[in-house]
Amino acid sequence: MKIFKRAAVVLLVLALPAACGVGWVVTGAFTGCSLRDANLSGDLEEDPILNAAALPGSTRVGDPYSGCDEDDGFAYAGRGYDHPGNRADLVAHYRAAAVENGWQLHLDEEDGGG
Repeated sequence: MKIFKRAAVVLLVLALPAACGVGWVVTGAFTGCSLRDANLSGDLEEDPILNAAALPGSTRVGDPYSGCDEDDGFAYAGRGYDHPGNRADLVAHYRAAAVENGWQLHLDEEDGGG
């Protein structure tokens, strides 16, 4: 009977790390950035909307950035500006610039409309 207990303990000790490794591989396959995501971040960085004329009075802050979020697997790109005016003018300016550059606006009820 001791042989069976030892064999069970040995199998458990060997199977647990293997199961954890399989779980990591399976979940890892569904998270992170793919090559396509990484390429998309480069395309986003070159999109003309990011180089659209800033609202008068705005100054560029920091460097342009782009990349891919490894946790959620989405591509991003952006520029930082400081603008002393009000939010409504800023939003209206960039909504118009987005439409001029071929983007389509989709309002989301959950986030207050866009």
